Amino acid sequence: MTTEPAAASRTPQKMTDPPPDLLAGFAITQPDKIALVEDRLGEPVRTVTYGALNDSANQIANALLLRGVKANDHVAWLGRNSIEIITFIAGAGKAGCLPVPLNHRVLRAEAVNLLSAYDVVFVWASSDLVGVLDGIEGDTKVESVVVFNGPTPPGRQSFADFLDGVSNDQPPTPEDRFLSSMGGFTSGTTGKPKRIMRDPTKGTLAHEREHIDRIWTTDPQVFITSGAVSSGAAGGYYGIALSHGDTIVLQAKFDPEDWMRLVAKYRVSVAYLSPAVCRQICALPPEARAKYDISSIHAVFAGAAKWTYAVKLMYRETFPENTLWEIYGSTELASNTVMAPWDHWGRPGSCGKPVVGVEIVLRDPDDQIVTTPHVKGVLYVRSAYTVGFLGYENEPEATADAIWGDYRTVGDIAYFDEDGFYYICDRNKDMIVSGGVNLYPQEIEAVVDSHPGVLECAVFGIPDELWGEAVHAVVVARPGVEMQPPDITNYCRQHLSSDKVPRSVEFASELPHTLSGKVLKRALRDKYWANAGSMV
Repeated sequence: MTTEPAAASRTPQKMTDPPPDLLAGFAITQPDKIALVEDRLGEPVRTVTYGALNDSANQIANALLLRGVKANDHVAWLGRNSIEIITFIAGAGKAGCLPVPLNHRVLRAEAVNLLSAYDVVFVWASSDLVGVLDGIEGDTKVESVVVFNGPTPPGRQSFADFLDGVSNDQPPTPEDRFLSSMGGFTSGTTGKPKRIMRDPTKGTLAHEREHIDRIWTTDPQVFITSGAVSSGAAGGYYGIALSHGDTIVLQAKFDPEDWMRLVAKYRVSVAYLSPAVCRQICALPPEARAKYDISSIHAVFAGAAKWTYAVKLMYRETFPENTLWEIYGSTELASNTVMAPWDHWGRPGSCGKPVVGVEIVLRDPDDQIVTTPHVKGVLYVRSAYTVGFLGYENEPEATADAIWGDYRTVGDIAYFDEDGFYYICDRNKDMIVSGGVNLYPQEIEAVVDSHPGVLECAVFGIPDELWGEAVHAVVVARPGVEMQPPDITNYCRQHLSSDKVPRSVEFASELPHTLSGKVLKRALRDKYWANAGSMV
């Protein structure tokens, strides 16, 4: 698991037979191309070629199989973005195992629940985080924990010992491997994360790759991680980069100026950004941004959460022109719409048109299909992929709400315009009902967000004896900006009807986020509703 020395160069070969997997194929056709880069300030730069990555992944796969891990077993990993993590994921795939990510912030109770839910038998963990797994074997089906990237605690096995003497030959392709029936967990932004159930015999992500590949192009690209690969979207996009045979720059922990440094140094051309990450990059002082040339950026995939028009304007001031591709989707339903860079500015608030192979319909409160522009309804999707979504484990009500014949929904409220562009208003569960009127937080957030002194905000309903719910805003000010609640409410009165103006405003130094970059509203809202009694 070390950088391959320059002397170990290989001669690219032509493939006479189909390789057993993509990585093995790249090891034949481009063995000396850099696959992974780790460049952390104050530490030596580490790189791994496709040839070395394939060898290490083979070795991990063989080590897993030698120790009794079988095809279709779930194996977990815990750690920040690193060469070792990416190699383990590739090796687990070669062995026919199903890798389960544990995010680096995981608490012990969360780890026990997740490892138990997937019957995980093996964990690959970073030395600085492995402490959370102390005694985990007694609470789960985990049989062994292998430690990398630092000292190995007593009772654990180092990755060097785990791989000692193990061949790096291509492992046998598992004949009985099937796709997992588990589709991961929801992000839990509005409530407790739910386990997603999928039919392994149905659904394909071909439509997902088709529209992304057109944007990505087949030219060699350099991709940079902009968040933990343990989150769904960030992990998915690095996987796409690897499947293209591109170079991937791994940032262990997001820092906006360091991100700019890496983009400039390695001429990064493709990235995936959440709005929270974009805000931090664009909020850097002008003198900091001016130090880095990021003109190499070819395409940025925008996702994770709603990109308000204000964030897009910030992006336009910082990034190269015509590079922002907004993707709307979910863990359950994959990508549903795409917004091209040249369409943003004439249609504020839109998330684009349906991607290839996706059909979208809206259902109104009377369960009728919406056929008129600008009329809101619950957004339902039908595609080759969504038919495999079976609902949520042990959540019969949520499952019933998500399925309507061949169509599936995550509860988003939307409308479309005369040209077929869609606009997401909010989630059903995020909707504020104040005085019998339905209010959509995203509409209010878009206005608060556009205030020149605001870096980020979250809007939600809090208990109110008179109105049932009242609009509340939590605001993060830009660095160096001092604001008071009236600054926000007076600004909102200029752009919103009186019922949508926040009745209360609080300021925070930062907002809680999931690893994928979504604002964790549940963490903000719970304190207001904890003692609300019958008002909940």
